[in-house]
Amino acid sequence: MPATKKAAKAAPKKKAGPKTTGDVEGDDFVANVSPQPIDDRSYNINMADGWIRVQYSEGLVDYIMIEFHVNGILPEGGWRIVFNEDENKVSFQRAIHKFLFSKEHLSSIMNPGEYSSTHSRVVAVDHSAQRMMTDRVEESGDFFWGRAQVVNLNVKCTGTPQISYKAYKSGLIVGRHKQYNCVCTCRVQVAAQRTETMQRVEKGVVQKCLTFQAARAAWILLLTDASQRATSAAMWMILQMGTKI
Repeated sequence: MPATKKAAKAAPKKKAGPKTTGDVEGDDFVANVSPQPIDDRSYNINMADGWIRVQYSEGLVDYIMIEFHVNGILPEGGWRIVFNEDENKVSFQRAIHKFLFSKEHLSSIMNPGEYSSTHSRVVAVDHSAQRMMTDRVEESGDFFWGRAQVVNLNVKCTGTPQISYKAYKSGLIVGRHKQYNCVCTCRVQVAAQRTETMQRVEKGVVQKCLTFQAARAAWILLLTDASQRATSAAMWMILQMGTKI
């Protein structure tokens, strides 16, 4: 019977790389090194902007701030920031004008004399717009709304968020027009550290009160002893100095 060949040694398994699901949610600032999943729809209104999460202090209070950086400016009513305290997350969502998906807009970007209601490109764009309606894309007023970006805060936060929007010059000039970018921010308080600060302040006040009462009692004893009355004023000053925090 012929000898059975030994099975080849199995190659060591490679460690799995970072999972890329295409979700917008993020824990840290990480560059995408893998291609995003292919979207087989005929449209996409989900927009992802750069963001950064920072933790800093003002006085005795610690804060977490999320900054969303957008190329260009945002229309009034065309963006949202929501702080979900239960899930400890901040979501950012911005809209896109419905006009950009209309045939009227297409007529302004096609070559002169090329636009007509029967042109195949015009018909195709109109079909995509109709598909958005069929899919019940979220809309309000003049806007369509895509999926929100969600950022984990990593530490427990609480309180009313402070939300702001600021436009600033980007340094670019198109024609004679200066271009602008904007930043949308959300700031919330760190719950645990705020509680610790309150406990430290309360403890310090209690210790001061107890020490002051002890000093006052010692001074009263001095006053009851006639032989010590001459030095009672000086002792009271020394005890007062010793109770300062």
